[in-house]
Amino acid sequence: MRWIVSLVFFVATIVQSLSASQATLEHTQVELMSEVETIKPEVPFWVVFKITMKPGWHTYWKNPGDSGMETILTWDLPEGFSASPIQWLPPETLTLGPVVSFGYSNESFHLVQITPPKDLTGETYAIKVKADWLVCEETCIPENASLAITVAKSTENDLLYTSHKALVDELVAELPNKPNQFGEYRLNGENIEFYLPDGLLVDKKISDVSFYPEGKGTIKNGSKQHWVIKDNRLIISMLKDFSAPDRITGLVKITDADSKEIKAYQLYFGKVHVAPIDEGLAGTLWGILLFAFLGGLVLNAMPCVFPVLSLKAVSIASKAKSHRGFIRKQGLLYTLGVLGSFVSMASILITLKASGESVGWGFQMQNPYFIAFMAYLLFFVGLILSGLTYLPALFGSSQATIDDGKNPWSSFWIGVLAVLVATPCTAPFMGVAIGYALGQSTLIIILVFLALGLGFATPYLLISLIPVTLRLLPKPGRWMETFKEFMAFPMYLTVAWLLWVLVQQSGSRGLIACLIGLVFMAFSLWFWGRFRQRLLPVKILLGLFLTTLTLSPMAYVKPPVELIQIEKFSRQRLQELRAQGRPVFVYATAAWCITCKANEFALKSPAMQLTFQNQDITLLEADWTNQDPEITDYLKSFSRSGVPLYVYYPPQGDAVILPQLLTESIIVHALTKGGK
Repeated sequence: MRWIVSLVFFVATIVQSLSASQATLEHTQVELMSEVETIKPEVPFWVVFKITMKPGWHTYWKNPGDSGMETILTWDLPEGFSASPIQWLPPETLTLGPVVSFGYSNESFHLVQITPPKDLTGETYAIKVKADWLVCEETCIPENASLAITVAKSTENDLLYTSHKALVDELVAELPNKPNQFGEYRLNGENIEFYLPDGLLVDKKISDVSFYPEGKGTIKNGSKQHWVIKDNRLIISMLKDFSAPDRITGLVKITDADSKEIKAYQLYFGKVHVAPIDEGLAGTLWGILLFAFLGGLVLNAMPCVFPVLSLKAVSIASKAKSHRGFIRKQGLLYTLGVLGSFVSMASILITLKASGESVGWGFQMQNPYFIAFMAYLLFFVGLILSGLTYLPALFGSSQATIDDGKNPWSSFWIGVLAVLVATPCTAPFMGVAIGYALGQSTLIIILVFLALGLGFATPYLLISLIPVTLRLLPKPGRWMETFKEFMAFPMYLTVAWLLWVLVQQSGSRGLIACLIGLVFMAFSLWFWGRFRQRLLPVKILLGLFLTTLTLSPMAYVKPPVELIQIEKFSRQRLQELRAQGRPVFVYATAAWCITCKANEFALKSPAMQLTFQNQDITLLEADWTNQDPEITDYLKSFSRSGVPLYVYYPPQGDAVILPQLLTESIIVHALTKGGK
């Protein structure tokens, strides 16, 4: 009797090994499971790739959110077999500080349906998969494994199932429902609102609702989600991001208030091109135009705009006794500059919208080159307000002032400048008006932007057209010079804010490039004024040289394309790579090391990244910005007490130490030398 039990146990073990495959890695254990032992022609069956993580670690959903990487399964199937895309279970929201991701903690299951061909000529079939996934706690580790299971051709009428069948059935039941209905979404100012299909889920007692977009860039992942049932429809609202395609696919996860059961629904939402503004005055076109006018009016009080306009108003006050017609001409030309700029901006928005881009007010602020340009411009204006002498003529003035009141066309360019410096700001009422306009026709968009521009130009226009308003302005005096110089500081503060934005977009590389450009600008203006040339050819050549000098750092504002992944330095990782016979390049750096940052222009150039990639060289960054004993010891091992330090470890042979000043040719020479 005992040998029968042993035989049964042995056979069960063999069968189980045919239907599952496991692998244990540093932070996870993975398993490939099948619901069946035997298969039939054209009868689909489920396989499941399971990841079990260490406590506190997590993996990611198909849309990982702010950071992360979805799990990727690459199948190697017998001829004629096919695999479906991964059927994803509902994720959870994972928060680490300001970073919000979507994924799974503790364990995750990835379901795939395999379909055999019509003709099964063999007896057994190997189902192989190569899996790549990212597992994270406070740090993230990419892992991978190759697994395989074997299934047999069925010789019976019924399929034989494995012990995993019950688990697979449970997981399939948890997959999102896919109702044959479409919802819709609308942009409402800074929000995006998802309207579920009429009647769907409204009969349930709901305690919680969560929305997960399947694509990136549609919602602010960390924003609070609000939901309400209105007019027999469940509506979910949250902050929008930059993308607004014609259709959004997303997952709606609800929690039943009574049973606490969680259900998920995969839905498609079509874009509605009319903003849902239906309350009071805002529901009419005239109401929207009024909102735009009021938004433009309030925009004058923004910290970027106020210094420019206040100085222009004071300039008019100082010339109040001059010809009224000249002052009116200044006001009209200023208004023309403002309206022309707003119409130009509307035209750009219309063109981008027609090409499928999702845009809105301040869309250009997403471009690091525009951010750098604005920093240049406002720094330039700040230098003028500070009274820096020897500046060239600006907008018709030959002195270091915004406007000398002699050339009325200077007012036109002041209007253009005011609109430019206003682009980073959003005033009350503007969000509603612009959000509505961008969902309408070309004519409506232009009308709304004209109303916005008219509101923006109104204060200065009234001062120039109505003489009595000049009495409201303070009398001219010596205080005006002090006031002008004081107004430079809001400009410098705005430049500081723009540089902070640039850091978020381009990192320290973009910040350094822009700061160098600002220094070059100040030097160029000083040099131009100090060493004036009367000969026209010399002036032209000198002007071209100084302009090129000032603008040349702009080429480095945008971060280079990252072709390779740079790993964090550790002695253990270095030893692991060297034991594997892998070439390694270690660079010790610090955020406060100017030489280090200058060298990174060569080290991280596209050409060098391609070289590292082609030679399969791993880069390890030893960041010494903050005290790190391990990096300190590493520096001492090369008799160094500071950074930078660059060391190349070829697959075989001794390490090659590079000079402290790098060029691409120096790096290539070191790589070649190390390879010999």
